[in-house]
Amino acid sequence: MDQVTPVSYPRLELLPTHEMPWESLERLLRRIAQDVEGLHDVQLYGVRGQSQYGLDVIGTAPDGSRHGIQGKRYRAFTKLDLTKAVDKFISKRGSIPFPIARLVVAAGCLAERTEITHELYRLQDLHTDVQIELWHQRTISDKLRNRRDIVVELFSEAVADAFCLPAPLHVVAAPSPDRVTLADALLYGPAEITGAAQHLTGAHNLSSTNPLSAVAELEQAAKLLTEGGFTAHATVVLDRRAALLTQADEHDKAARLQDSAFWSALKEGRHDDAETHARNLKKNANTAVSKAFSDIAAAAINIVRHPLGALPPQLEQLRTDSAELSFARLLILAAEDAAIDPSNTWRQDNLAALITQANLIEGSPSDGAVLACKLRLEVASLTGDWIDLLGKARKHQVPRDQVILIYARNAMYHAERGESEQAEASWADAMTQACLNGQNGAAAEYVAARTFIRVRFRGPIAQNNDHQLVRSLRTQSPTSTSAERFEEKAMRALLDDKPHVAVPLLRALHRAAYSAGAWIQLDRARRLLANAYGSAGESLLAVKLHVLGAQSKKAASVAKEDPNTYLDVREFLSSPAYWVAGTAYRVLAAEADLIPDNDVDFVADSALSVLDDAAANKLQDGIYDSSVWRNAITALAALAKRLPDEHALRSLEHSRPWVPREPGRYRRTDDDHVRLCAGIAFAHPIHRADAIDQLLGLLEANDSAVSRKAEHAMADLVQQHPEMVRERLARMTADSNPYAARLLLLITGQPTEGQLIAAAAAGERLRQPPTSTAHSLGIGTGAAGQALLARVLPSEERRELARHQLVHAAFPFEPGENRSEYYDAARILAHDLDDVDDLFDSAMLHAHNSTPSHGDILNNLGNHPLGVFRMTGFTVDTRAHALWLAALLARIAEQKQEVRALGYLLIGSTENADWYIAHAFHALDLADADHDLAFLASQPHWALRSLAALIWTRTDDAPANIGSVLTNDADPRVRFTFAEGASSSSNPAAPDLREILLTDPCHSVRQCASR
Repeated sequence: MDQVTPVSYPRLELLPTHEMPWESLERLLRRIAQDVEGLHDVQLYGVRGQSQYGLDVIGTAPDGSRHGIQGKRYRAFTKLDLTKAVDKFISKRGSIPFPIARLVVAAGCLAERTEITHELYRLQDLHTDVQIELWHQRTISDKLRNRRDIVVELFSEAVADAFCLPAPLHVVAAPSPDRVTLADALLYGPAEITGAAQHLTGAHNLSSTNPLSAVAELEQAAKLLTEGGFTAHATVVLDRRAALLTQADEHDKAARLQDSAFWSALKEGRHDDAETHARNLKKNANTAVSKAFSDIAAAAINIVRHPLGALPPQLEQLRTDSAELSFARLLILAAEDAAIDPSNTWRQDNLAALITQANLIEGSPSDGAVLACKLRLEVASLTGDWIDLLGKARKHQVPRDQVILIYARNAMYHAERGESEQAEASWADAMTQACLNGQNGAAAEYVAARTFIRVRFRGPIAQNNDHQLVRSLRTQSPTSTSAERFEEKAMRALLDDKPHVAVPLLRALHRAAYSAGAWIQLDRARRLLANAYGSAGESLLAVKLHVLGAQSKKAASVAKEDPNTYLDVREFLSSPAYWVAGTAYRVLAAEADLIPDNDVDFVADSALSVLDDAAANKLQDGIYDSSVWRNAITALAALAKRLPDEHALRSLEHSRPWVPREPGRYRRTDDDHVRLCAGIAFAHPIHRADAIDQLLGLLEANDSAVSRKAEHAMADLVQQHPEMVRERLARMTADSNPYAARLLLLITGQPTEGQLIAAAAAGERLRQPPTSTAHSLGIGTGAAGQALLARVLPSEERRELARHQLVHAAFPFEPGENRSEYYDAARILAHDLDDVDDLFDSAMLHAHNSTPSHGDILNNLGNHPLGVFRMTGFTVDTRAHALWLAALLARIAEQKQEVRALGYLLIGSTENADWYIAHAFHALDLADADHDLAFLASQPHWALRSLAALIWTRTDDAPANIGSVLTNDADPRVRFTFAEGASSSSNPAAPDLREILLTDPCHSVRQCASR
């Protein structure tokens, strides 16, 4: 007969709450409200002497409702006492500035008389708009029977010993050591130390005659090894146990053992070991149970190994009663993997399965409760219903590990939606519980995440000293997490140039970070994955991950890398997180020419709604590159020529207040403002006057930044619509505005006296020698702008000024940046002059000279890629710049041939040389270049291929096959050039090729081809 263990009853029936001083009773009620009832923001309501309206303690429930507690320190509690307490609250609640959904009257003494119960029911029926409860000595005692921590704090250790039920000790598992490669020869070292050797020997001796007894010996050996800290060695023992169970025809037990090892290997990132266990499961799938485990393991391997995620639409067919926990693990794995791609609807499609499985396993032994909690976390993340989970966490109805996880995931849920206050509050709860649980590394992650969300909304000033706290917490947590191990392995694979290995590990990193609510790690996983996908040509997934990670520059860069593929990120425009929507607008701006015609209205409407909200002070936004307001403006500017008239008008109405400014004032919207107005002025005649008026207002600022941009944008507009700008440009010119003066020259027949005076002054400035020396290096000359003013001077004077520019370019301390400006100035001054042989010869000398000047050398001192101080983007080799000038000065065939010969030699000499060479060749007679057509069409640089497209459309007998190549060129700029010339081309192949361009992915090419 089995021996029955006697039940141990507490000796103390009730806690002595009736003897507590008032302050202690108040503290007790506060602790119960917070740590038993699960309320948050629990506080005492008022101080002594204040009107408390019948409340002593208040708190907020997970559903947002407010609860109040009225304490009564009475020796005896009567029906009248209850009536007075409730009536006092009811009469005063109108003075409380928030509704109370639940009133608790808490008496320290017993209150169990029948009349009290009847009165409670009467009051509850009378006041149905508030939940009324009565606590008394027995109620409070029952609530605290399992809360030794509160009893010790408010009473004593002795009272807790006499009152509380015996509770199991909380065992904190020691962290597993890193997996090591084992061989039998190494096994017996730890085996001898732990005493497992004799059991291993016994198992070996029994394996052939009594495999089940051998299994028992191996179980004991594994237990000793695990307790000794040699978990990896115990894994080898597990494999032997499974083999012996199979040998004894215990296939189901063997399958369960392999299944357990399989999921442990996956959790630790040992994917190769997991595959080995999966193969063993498949090899020994001789029963329904073992086959169920095998099928689940195979599905899991497909998920973790696939670089893009391989999620079967429905997994329900894999569920069996014998493998409920393993199926739950598979659902969790699939849901966490689906979360990587925000467009993946697998979780939504399988929501019912997640809920069903959580209900099925909640009461299961072993890991059932933990797995059910993780399934419910997925459900809450999808539905937004966190009330039940947060209630359990706040009432401590689940182990602290799950409490931490619930708070962290809830915080991440709110953070991903831009709900800063809710995220910070949940992270505060998570970090507190993590510290109490000894998980300082996790606490550090949550502190860092809280700082991260603060900075996104309040800027760097919000960092405070949290970084020091993070550092301190991390020093107290020397062990690494599974996410950190995944990241380390992935980085090693990337270093070894093995992206096929790295990407599955990075996906595992994402899953681990997401599962743990580790937002900083999740952000890092997204960035690493996005970079890996971008390098592998998976542009859409890369850009989506960049959008979620607020990597606006990188996201736009990915969009620009493939100028012929539209990456649809419109789904993110409605994101409540400003950085997600802002980055999505940045992507759409980068690919504005690719947005389908049917989608333009949607994007424009969304962007204008952002501007509307900002104008009404309803927009939640940040100050960084991912600002939704700034990027919505950028998107509108990029789409300016494609906007419907009504959207163009609304855009101009929003941009009009950005025109007036204080002297020297720069606005972050200036670049986009200029692009927006210029695009509308070109494409929308009905709004042209308004757009030009704003551009002239920016020009009128007479500021070197915005006015120069407005000048460049208006050059063509001024020449196309001179009467709309002439008078105002003249007034600005009279007020010494050089930007207006240069534009006015474009539409002036005979120069005015004022223009001649300005030209003479510009000539004087162009004669001034450079100021750069060995001790002082200047960047920027302004020579091109002065040349534009001086081009109304007489021919001889312009010729003389052009010579000065070439002399200045030869100064030894002038860097390439300045030389290129002198060449531009000489080109503006002399391109239409006769008798320029001396200028041509000088320009060719410059084009042949590859020796860096002293200024170039000085400009690049210390400019090592690893240097702390580096300057980039400066021009050093200016030979191609000088060649363009020489081409414009070439007047005879021999000179043109000389330019062309040198141009071929300089192709590819620098990153931008081919752009200048293409312009140089264009300045020559294109009819002489038709024999170079095939050569130019095959060049790497788009500018030379564009020149080939131009030559083809002007050559009647140009080969159709070369035209076909250019029509299908990868760069839309080449196709645009071809489309521009195809409509007037006499080449017989042009009409058919033009038809191809009418279906081009780029709007600008289609529009040009349709003219």
